[in-house]
Amino acid sequence: MVAVAWYDGLVERIELLREFPQQGRIVSEWHEETVREVLHRPYRVIYECRGDSIEILTLSHFRQPLPPDRVEGSL
Repeated sequence: MVAVAWYDGLVERIELLREFPQQGRIVSEWHEETVREVLHRPYRVIYECRGDSIEILTLSHFRQPLPPDRVEGSL
């Protein structure tokens, strides 16, 4: 049941991005204004704002390092 509650919370967190896409902070490793993240412990939901839409780039454990440079389509 804990896993189901965690998953439901993740889905709610992601769905909030539809209304508030700028709520996340800029991903510090990449310094790109359009690439942002929200936390849902222990994961980072990394997404990109593209006009009126968002694209989830990756779900990454907060201890997992990201590559120093983002290469489009590599995640």
